[in-house]
Amino acid sequence: MNKQLENITTKNEQIISENRLKIKQLEYKRDKQAEINKTEIQKSDGLLARLEAMAALRKKNSTLNTAAWLIFILFVLIEAAPILVKLLSQRGPYDELLEKEEYEKQIEYKKQKIKARVLVNNYIELLKQKDELQIEAEKRNNEKLIHEIEQAKNDINKKVIEKWKVHELKQVQDLNIEKNMAEGSYKEKENNTENVNKEIIADETKKENNETSMINDKHTGA
Repeated sequence: MNKQLENITTKNEQIISENRLKIKQLEYKRDKQAEINKTEIQKSDGLLARLEAMAALRKKNSTLNTAAWLIFILFVLIEAAPILVKLLSQRGPYDELLEKEEYEKQIEYKKQKIKARVLVNNYIELLKQKDELQIEAEKRNNEKLIHEIEQAKNDINKKVIEKWKVHELKQVQDLNIEKNMAEGSYKEKENNTENVNKEIIADETKKENNETSMINDKHTGA
């Protein structure tokens, strides 16, 4: 009895192990298939996939195709309804008010445009006047600078001329001094020569007078 129980238990454990192994394999296949399905679902979740699915269904089902066209026409009519109503309806007070408002806006826009143009022209005119004033001021400054430069040149020339004049006068004075000194020494030499000649003449005259006196004394004594 115990042996039979053990045999049954052993067989059952083997069966259980095999079933557990099969369960694990099936769970693995299930998880793998779930991942694949999840990836496919994520890939097919875009607008393009939906449009492709819709096109495939429309090809297979004519009723769905007709419904799709009707829905498309309905949306077109809804979008175009205000334009159609506007075109088909007659002119009313709202149109008058709208036209008046648009006309006033256009007038205001033109006024703003003219004002902006006037402001731009005034600004350009101010810039021109500023440039002219700046040019005039620069011209005056340049003329003043040129006048100052000319004045400085004249002052420099005057100083150079005065310096040259002083130098030349000094040279002339030096020449006059040298000339006077030379003339003075020459006159002195002439005076000295004249004095020497006078002394010589006086000595000779004295000698002659002495000789004459001696001759006269001799004659007198004889």
